[in-house]
Amino acid sequence: MRYEGENKKRLRTIYKKIENLIVDGSRIFLTILSFISLLLVFVTTILGISFYFDKPNINTTKLPDWSFYENELFPRINNEPLSKDENSENSLITEYFISKDTEEIYETFRNLFEQSDYINFSTYFTKKGIEDYLSSSKDRELVSKEIIRLFNSEESKLVFSKIGSFENKVKLIEDTLDLLLSNIEEYKLSQEPSEMDLIISEENNLLGLQILGFSLILFVLYLFTVVYILLFKVEVNLRELSRNE
Repeated sequence: MRYEGENKKRLRTIYKKIENLIVDGSRIFLTILSFISLLLVFVTTILGISFYFDKPNINTTKLPDWSFYENELFPRINNEPLSKDENSENSLITEYFISKDTEEIYETFRNLFEQSDYINFSTYFTKKGIEDYLSSSKDRELVSKEIIRLFNSEESKLVFSKIGSFENKVKLIEDTLDLLLSNIEEYKLSQEPSEMDLIISEENNLLGLQILGFSLILFVLYLFTVVYILLFKVEVNLRELSRNE
């Protein structure tokens, strides 16, 4: 009987050791699993957000400076006669609204000419004509901004100061405006994402949503592992208390 009692005691001791080993091993495993889960939650959340808020690629092309217009238009300057504005005479009589950008463009153009050409200038360029020109554009703000930027640049002022002919100055302004409108149209088209970019962006958004869903699952897994770790810890503490008693 004494021998059987000792065997039972040994078996109980071995069982407790194995049990403690399993408990400790499980706790270590769950701790590592919770750490990995939390790490993956951060990684997948950041990755998912970046994909979900992905936008189509847009061309960062800028509108050209004066040097582009100078190179493009200088060979075309000649002494061809210019057609006067048909509405120039009527514009002197009729009352009309003149916007601030029209006033600024008028003064910008006027400053490109010699004072002796001001009379001829008012024949070809009127505030009403400029106002009508800007109003006919779908991108008035951009057009007026570019006109002011180009013709107020030091490069353009230098070029116009070297042109002696009034007609050639007017011709250069007209050709520059024509080319400017063409460049603005190309610029607007370049700012619109292609169909392929839109498709890729939509696919990335969907992928981002899926990754965020996976991140949520990982977070739930992390919470479960933390709960299990706490339960293990409570059980171990209760066992130690029972032993002490």
